[in-house]
Amino acid sequence: MSAAHVEFLTISGDPAQPGEKPARFTFRCVRGNQGRLKHIALEPLTCGELLIANAAPHGIKRDGQGQNGGHPQWDWDGNWEAPTFTPSINCEKYCGWHGYIRRGRCVSAGGADEPD
Repeated sequence: MSAAHVEFLTISGDPAQPGEKPARFTFRCVRGNQGRLKHIALEPLTCGELLIANAAPHGIKRDGQGQNGGHPQWDWDGNWEAPTFTPSINCEKYCGWHGYIRRGRCVSAGGADEPD
């Protein structure tokens, strides 16, 4: 199974602190990290700075189409340790992955656990 390694961010992109309502999130790139040489110390590739809906202090509000001024956004279950986001994440434009982050894990659009 592939841990998502979610990092929560403020609206400006700084790391969010527990107790602070985050406005964005990043996660470990499912496709970009596959096949990388694990014995070489490389920073893991991440996808994201994705908007979290209803991050009220930041003015990000859910609208009827699930978009915010044309920017996709995701609902978060509030769990910092093992987060779930909806709807699915479609990174077809960048890394080619389409799937979900459920309970802190990356799951394919078809429901299969992604390999590490």
